[in-house]
Amino acid sequence: DAAPETPAGVDPAEWGVAVREARGQRLRFYWTTHPRASLRISIPQAIRLGLLSAAEENRISLVNLVLLSRASDGFVGTFSSGYSKRVLELQAARQQAIPVHASLDHFWSP
Repeated sequence: DAAPETPAGVDPAEWGVAVREARGQRLRFYWTTHPRASLRISIPQAIRLGLLSAAEENRISLVNLVLLSRASDGFVGTFSSGYSKRVLELQAARQQAIPVHASLDHFWSP
């Protein structure tokens, strides 16, 4: 099984260690390929300026939301983000239980 491609900005050696450790824990990686220029502005601002397509960004966001909620039994994210909260909620609905989860910033809040 080939290792997933090293994400941009990640040290290849550290990525290799993380992939080997994850495979030892029977973790799987899922990712989508969506090349995007490194913009130093927010997505909404880039859409307003015509640098990104709102329709395409929404499509990508929804595809990733569904993949995240269906392809895993646990979740690590940031609960300051509504997106991360939706992933956990969709996982909980699918599993009929609260999945294993960790927030990188704070506890769950509606």
